[in-house]
Amino acid sequence: MASVLVEFDEGTAAAAGPMLVAPGLEGEIDAIRSHPALTRAIHELFVTLTQQQAGEGLRRFVLGDKARRLAFWTAMSLDAERKVDCGPGLTVNRFCEHLTAHGEMSRGRARAIFEFMRHTGFLTRVGEAVRGKAVVYEPSERMNRLCAERLAFGMTALAKVSPSGTAALARIQNPAFLTGFARLARKHIISGFRPLDSAPALAIFIGRDGGEYIAMHLYLAHLDLPPEARAAGFAFNITKIAGLTHVSRSHVSTLVRDAAEAGLIERGPQRISVTAKFEDAVAQSLATTFATMADMARTAIADMARAAMAEMPGR
Repeated sequence: MASVLVEFDEGTAAAAGPMLVAPGLEGEIDAIRSHPALTRAIHELFVTLTQQQAGEGLRRFVLGDKARRLAFWTAMSLDAERKVDCGPGLTVNRFCEHLTAHGEMSRGRARAIFEFMRHTGFLTRVGEAVRGKAVVYEPSERMNRLCAERLAFGMTALAKVSPSGTAALARIQNPAFLTGFARLARKHIISGFRPLDSAPALAIFIGRDGGEYIAMHLYLAHLDLPPEARAAGFAFNITKIAGLTHVSRSHVSTLVRDAAEAGLIERGPQRISVTAKFEDAVAQSLATTFATMADMARTAIADMARAAMAEMPGR
């Protein structure tokens, strides 16, 4: 059955250039930004993501920075096209073309990420290879499980600030919902829109290996203090964080130093404190992320309902 989704115009999107805020979501971003439960939602999301990251280091090479996260969703979205009969699916050339078209990375790096995911069991071949035809791949059960797990983390946190999170959680085990959500991710990838880019101050972390997770650990250490004790700061064990995020100690030290130079944190002889600049950037970034997730969840649910109606007898 053909997809009920409207096709996204890639050429128009590319000409328009990248967006910092998705069209039409400004009001929802502001509402979530001012929601009294936003801090709790951020804490919920950061706790679950950092626990997952600590549990299996290999995932760092699939979702460890901005480029690899985009690669993950590119693979999921290209396969989602095939599942709804509106595209050839995931091939190495399509994967590389999508990731290089808008300057996210070189073709060589995109190919290396693809090969890593293939060799480590995140991608598997569909059917037998046919001479003269491109080999089509699909996410493995392992990759689909990782996708569902991370979406569940996100929707659980989203539910604290938006009813769309609760609605999505009720459908999180439905393969049609995961397929629809993954396919919608392609629109954002092609458009250049990246929710985390709405807070440029976080670029120090976002584009670097394990940087997002290190930022999460810093922010969680701040939130876990009683409000009256936050100004005094917290002890931050760089060796421990390096182990949890599966990067070197020197890499964590460099990120902490750069964050201090950028005014995101303040370092004392033995303690670190988070600045208002860091707090504001995290709030803006996560409000944009949550609003985007809510919009995609609503659209995926609506598309599922339309598809179900189209398949009803007599229609």
